[in-house]
Amino acid sequence: MARRNANGEGSIYKRKDGRWEGAKYLQTVSGRSKRVRVYGDTKTEVREKLTAAVARALHGTPIPDKV
Repeated sequence: MARRNANGEGSIYKRKDGRWEGAKYLQTVSGRSKRVRVYGDTKTEVREKLTAAVARALHGTPIPDKV
């Protein structure tokens, strides 16, 4: 049976082009939610990148509202 993502871990799925994408809603500088996406060649790579993005957000690196 396939492994399910834990609560709050975000979404990880395979795209049509063969790459993997991970997405999670994180708080921005103004307090609003923004969906942050990371990409990679393997599911493990995407999980590591997504975990790192969440850790940066929790430790005080703000996510900008606009690019």
